[in-house]
Amino acid sequence: MKIVTSGVDSEYVLADLCKYLRAVGYDVTELDFGQLTAQDEDLLAPFIGEDVVYITSAHTNLTRDVAKFLAPKFNEHYPNYLSPLEIIQKLKPKKSIYIPHDLLTPFGDKNINELRFLDLFDYILTPFSSSALQATLGRHTKVIESGWIKHTKSARPSQPAQKNKPRIVLFISMFEHLRLRFGDSGIVDYFAPLITENVRVKLPAWRDVAQVEKLFNNRFPDCIIPAEECSIRAIQEADVVLCNGASSIHAESILMGRPTVCLLDDEGLPSDEQRSKLGHLQAILFHDYRQRAPLADEFVEQAMKYHSNFPSAHFDYGVVENIISK
Repeated sequence: MKIVTSGVDSEYVLADLCKYLRAVGYDVTELDFGQLTAQDEDLLAPFIGEDVVYITSAHTNLTRDVAKFLAPKFNEHYPNYLSPLEIIQKLKPKKSIYIPHDLLTPFGDKNINELRFLDLFDYILTPFSSSALQATLGRHTKVIESGWIKHTKSARPSQPAQKNKPRIVLFISMFEHLRLRFGDSGIVDYFAPLITENVRVKLPAWRDVAQVEKLFNNRFPDCIIPAEECSIRAIQEADVVLCNGASSIHAESILMGRPTVCLLDDEGLPSDEQRSKLGHLQAILFHDYRQRAPLADEFVEQAMKYHSNFPSAHFDYGVVENIISK
């Protein structure tokens, strides 16, 4: 039995699961399209006609044709990308498993109507209650509560807050949108009012992101946390987490018990819609960034009082092993 996984850059969250599966003896091939350069036919040809289990954390129906309208640069950055929809059609796997990469919209973005494609999978592993999704998808797809893929027992414990300067980590969301709007240097200008000596910046793992990281470090020396580093570690080491837009980072940070601030602006999404998308995260704070206002010390002090208890279980790798071995 061969195992094939797929995803792309920051949306690929299966690397640790793959390490576990290899350690227990499985033959695993990872298709992280952010790291691959081979042509499509070369990627899947070795698995055609084989007994394959397919696991993905990618948007189910975000094909390159769809991406032309939603993310114009996507195809340029990832010319050999294949969506799960296409991979399932080519591989015809014995079993298929979907593991969400995004805590804010774990079962798909509305703009691609992803939910209606999820019954293509045999199994969906969810960090949330499974009953409503199971009722929606019907009997063919089995929905299993298995914890959150990024939360494992090997994760570092949270560090205590510093008494003097709080450690603030600024996560940048909607990277491609901001890049198209402002250019690489413009992204630095956009966030510059927030960056002080105790603020570090984490961009998403995305094609050519190193160019923007260099610009940040040139202007604010050593402010960058490399994009390839685990976002969970960066959250755990922060006293306060900042993020623009309405992002999975907000949900992840809240669920890790970190004080979390959304930078409200009308870039990408209207600020009212951002509030609406994040409203269920009761411990979140909002900072109006439409006028590029820096964070006041008093606001940061207040933010550090907002904590939440982590309600999500560690991800259970054994669930995946049991599915494969059936």
